Amino acid sequence: MQTRMSQSISELESFATWGLNDLQRWAADRRLSYGMERSVRMQQNTLESRRGLFSFSVQEIGNNAATEVIMICRAMHIPERLVPSIQRFFSASAFVHFGFEYSGSAMIGKCYLELPAPNPGAALVSGRLQFLGFKWSMNDASVAVVTRYRALSISSWMAATELMLANTGKALQPAMLTLMSLVPPCNAPENGPLNLLEIEEEGSDRRSYDLNVYDLGVSVSKLTKALQEAAIVLNVNLETVNQWLKSNANAPVGHIATGLGREQQSFLTVYYDPRRAEMIIKGTSS
Repeated sequence: MQTRMSQSISELESFATWGLNDLQRWAADRRLSYGMERSVRMQQNTLESRRGLFSFSVQEIGNNAATEVIMICRAMHIPERLVPSIQRFFSASAFVHFGFEYSGSAMIGKCYLELPAPNPGAALVSGRLQFLGFKWSMNDASVAVVTRYRALSISSWMAATELMLANTGKALQPAMLTLMSLVPPCNAPENGPLNLLEIEEEGSDRRSYDLNVYDLGVSVSKLTKALQEAAIVLNVNLETVNQWLKSNANAPVGHIATGLGREQQSFLTVYYDPRRAEMIIKGTSS
């Protein structure tokens, strides 16, 4: 069976027997539509592009959604101690996201539960929980964390820039300032909060920020100068970065995230190429 998913995630093929094949079969059998997004992460000495996120509507999955989501998480080798928390919070979720990524040699699985967006016209409550994230090492059951993503009430591009810069390492700040200057804030909403999330991880000092720029019309090529500056600061091989930039130049950017990881290392993550897709049944490619 060929699908748009498998055609688009060749870098994730090593996850085939770690839950990715199960996810594909499940989505095909249930004829589910889904969202798919890639990301690239830079931190000291490292550029990692073997990262993907797949998003499903809880309503579309149906009445047995919690059981089916836990089934996929178990295929992704989730530690059993995380399962009760997913079951407890699942009824409040509108969307569920499954993530696959590498962190060095570690294979990382993720399950994010996304709460419904506020009602149209409702005032944004700063600090409102938007996502509850579960993240684990597929090849080391002792490694598992829970993260909380809270929406912030920030309506100024300058204020968002200052907050993101203040919470990453000093060496990375100039590259982040360049990046934020390359994104067209003139397209940001004039009378409403920006889509900025504050991310905290239980049991660690990690703190980071995620800015949604889906609607600002930014392509990867627009960020070239900033990403090259970040690569130099983080001692990432510039040739590798330029190859990635060339391969994804026209891809739209969805999110920009930065901050300090659990070991207090600066990082920059760009989420890109968001798309809507549907599993193709019985062997015909789209």
